[in-house]
Amino acid sequence: MSEDDPTPGISARDRSRDILLRMARPDIYRINAFRMLEIPVTTSPRLAYSRMRKLNIMEKLGDIGRMQRGFLPLVPAPDSDARREAYQRLTDPESRLIDEFFWFWPLQMGLPEDEDEALVSVKRNDFTGAVAVWKQHEEKSSEANVSMHNLAILYHTLALDLECVAAAQTLSKKQSQQKGSYWEQAFLRWHILMEHEGFWHRLADRIRELGDPRLTTGTARRIRTGLPSVILSINAMLAVQAAQKGSNEEVSFHIGLMSQSGFDGTVIDEALRRAVAPLRDHIKTICLNAENETKIAPEHADEVVRSVIDDTCELLATLDQVLPEGHATRESVRDQVASQVLNSQIAFANKTENWPVSLELLERALKIVVSASMRRRMEENIRIIRNNLEQGTCWFCKKRPAADKAVVEVKMHGDVVRTRTWGGTNIQYRHITIKVPRCEQCKSAHSHHNAPAIAGWILAFVLGGISCGATENMGVGIGVFAACIGLGYGISALLKPSGIKSDKDYKEFPAIVEFLSRGWKFGEKPS
Repeated sequence: MSEDDPTPGISARDRSRDILLRMARPDIYRINAFRMLEIPVTTSPRLAYSRMRKLNIMEKLGDIGRMQRGFLPLVPAPDSDARREAYQRLTDPESRLIDEFFWFWPLQMGLPEDEDEALVSVKRNDFTGAVAVWKQHEEKSSEANVSMHNLAILYHTLALDLECVAAAQTLSKKQSQQKGSYWEQAFLRWHILMEHEGFWHRLADRIRELGDPRLTTGTARRIRTGLPSVILSINAMLAVQAAQKGSNEEVSFHIGLMSQSGFDGTVIDEALRRAVAPLRDHIKTICLNAENETKIAPEHADEVVRSVIDDTCELLATLDQVLPEGHATRESVRDQVASQVLNSQIAFANKTENWPVSLELLERALKIVVSASMRRRMEENIRIIRNNLEQGTCWFCKKRPAADKAVVEVKMHGDVVRTRTWGGTNIQYRHITIKVPRCEQCKSAHSHHNAPAIAGWILAFVLGGISCGATENMGVGIGVFAACIGLGYGISALLKPSGIKSDKDYKEFPAIVEFLSRGWKFGEKPS
């Protein structure tokens, strides 16, 4: 038999890899055809079909329990549809080979099941007896190391069975300890088997024994290459499931198993990427929907942005728990969400000029950003919105839109340089007019507020003058009266209009505060 596929090509390799990776799931042993039908890996397709029919008949009779006799029987038992799918996998040579690989092998090829001491124990559901035989052969380091393979399968199955139990109920302390031990025992053996040439020769021999032209030793090489990815992908998926349930301890446990597995870091990264792929796809769909909704109704894109942030919150949190800080996938997904939020916000702002809402949305989105480039984009847009907000909204009431005719113009000068000359002093300076946005209502309030104050001071001056020409007694009375009137109007000048800032509060405008901090002063030019 050739070492390569009889019909070499990328499609054949991809098919083998696809079949193998489809098995990379936490229920890998619960969907194994040989476990589901409770038959040894040497069972012919004809006998497998017969077994499936018997189980289906017993299920209809309500006596399926009496037919269960295999090692590690599934509880609850698979239904007829699941058994039919299992049998179908056995009719496909590559699928059958992979199911064989992930179940118990006979110690010697061609040895009948009833002559294999360990498989006899398996058939009797004698856990202790099977383990004792396999460990005895494992210690002797047989050429093919089949016993190590079977123990790896056993401990892997037991660990994943407990993971299945843990998904429905809290494990006891003993069960949790057993689960950790099973995982360690399984990983230890898988790592050794990866480098055990005799074991892989045994797989190639099994392929030759099956004699199907669709199977070659090239298939064996692909299984060997893909095995670490399959094993690690299972733990990566369990880590994602734990993160979604908020179990940080379990996330750390499975990530720790992967990092300490001894497998190459690129394979670990590939497994993590594959495990979070459904999350990425979900987030991508959310962003695509948001893009379409924004195009249809940009005036309502603020609601779209809020939905994107809310709908991706838990998904991003799961990614953060599973992927290490600085991971490219983690950054790219967060940037994808932030970019969509930014684009929808821009469409909303351009349509409505609702700067306060736009600012609120971007400040929420800023918490999503990870990469420096996206952070710069987000912060620049926040700066633009804040500037628009300052210029477009009345500074005094902070509610109504500013009006061009109501703006308060404040003249300032600074950077004054005085140089002595023969004729005196030469003064050089810069000046600027800062426009403080104001609405018509605030302008009107300021005007009505200031008019009586000015009139009050003038009236006080006039009445005071009149009192000087009157008699002494009348002068005192009129003077006091004038002072009271003037004081009343004067005090009114100090009171702010209700609900808005005084017109003197323009000094708190950010641009003015900045120039004052740089030493600039009010007035168009220095005295």
